[in-house]
Amino acid sequence: MKAKAGLNRAILDASFSELNRQIEYKARWHTVVIARVPTRFPSSKLCSNCGWKNTTQTLKDRTFRCPECTMVLDRDINAARNIKNHAVPVH
Repeated sequence: MKAKAGLNRAILDASFSELNRQIEYKARWHTVVIARVPTRFPSSKLCSNCGWKNTTQTLKDRTFRCPECTMVLDRDINAARNIKNHAVPVH
């Protein structure tokens, strides 16, 4: 069973790498810049205003509340702001 799990993982990785390759190809074709953040970047756990990290935030929590700067924001909007601010262009 472990071998199958490994094979499934390899197939999924290959599919996403092909998707990324196609997106990068099409972006170059249309002179669009692609930007990425690291895979494990904690976008929904960081305050997009001051950078404070909430280590207890779970997927069930829909609102991000920062005790440092008192910002209250929808979790997904906060994550989108963090991704926008921390993304690095791919060349």
